[in-house]
Amino acid sequence: MKKTITTIALFCICSALFAQSEQGVGFSSWLKNPINEFNETNTKNLQIKVDQIIARNGAGSTSALSMLFVIYPEIIITRSDVIESGLKPLYVVRGELSLFAVNKADLSNYGSVVLSIEGNGNNEQDAIRAMLNKVQPTNPVFTRFIRNAQAKVVEYFTAQTPAILAKAKSLADRHQYDDALVLLSMIPECMDNYPMIAEQMSQIYLNLQDKVATTAIQEAKSKIALRDYPLALDVLLHVDPTSKYSKEAFDLIEQVKQVIDTREEQAIADRWKMYEDKRDAAQRAQNSDTELKKLHIEAAKGVANAYAKAEIQKAESSGLGGLQTWFFGKLK
Repeated sequence: MKKTITTIALFCICSALFAQSEQGVGFSSWLKNPINEFNETNTKNLQIKVDQIIARNGAGSTSALSMLFVIYPEIIITRSDVIESGLKPLYVVRGELSLFAVNKADLSNYGSVVLSIEGNGNNEQDAIRAMLNKVQPTNPVFTRFIRNAQAKVVEYFTAQTPAILAKAKSLADRHQYDDALVLLSMIPECMDNYPMIAEQMSQIYLNLQDKVATTAIQEAKSKIALRDYPLALDVLLHVDPTSKYSKEAFDLIEQVKQVIDTREEQAIADRWKMYEDKRDAAQRAQNSDTELKKLHIEAAKGVANAYAKAEIQKAESSGLGGLQTWFFGKLK
């Protein structure tokens, strides 16, 4: 009975946390190729427009998944005219805007859409800006495009999830908790078995925090022995208040606070306030299994996203081949 209640609670948590995206799949924008006819301002305007299309259609996200599954635009200028009318010539630009949903690692396609666009202005760049301004993010063609792309991403992960779960367990068993969390965080939240995946993420997160805590406490004790109190505090403030070692860490923090001077205490005031806020939230959550699970799932996602962002940026620095090696290396 208790297991059933826990499952129901987890399902409710996941439903509340991930309701912002109808399919549970988020995308980010990506300018894959420069558009020769666009100046820097209109290039930025184009990316902003894609961001708006993603956000207005409920597909915005900062998850590890959205760092890899992206929507990129291409524009072909089909006609450019100058009409002599009155004192100033009128520039008219016509073109086609295409959007592609792809996996950035291997450019596998999950859908596309094409829209005819046009604009006019006092010069070519003004006409291009007017052309972009006429693109409506709420246009139903974009909604259909994004929904179809989301559904195809879900199909992909439906097939991949058993292998991902097995690989994540293997990584966690080897104490490679960051990599395990990144893998699990890629699975769309709308999957039928996501409550159990979230439970696995929560447990891996706790294991990671216990590992961080034991390392931090050992390092802090060494710093305290050397009377390097500010660094000791800095290390201890990384200990998660929900870790089973948090009391030992907090006792050391109180010990250090008794001996640091006012200037040193002021230097870590903001960090200390953030830690106290986290500790207060953890203490409140202790009275509710549901709230505690919610806290852990959110924290696990935060850790996974930060780690994935750093890893993806590192992989991309060696080109798309490096990103492909990273992504498929994670899945094998």
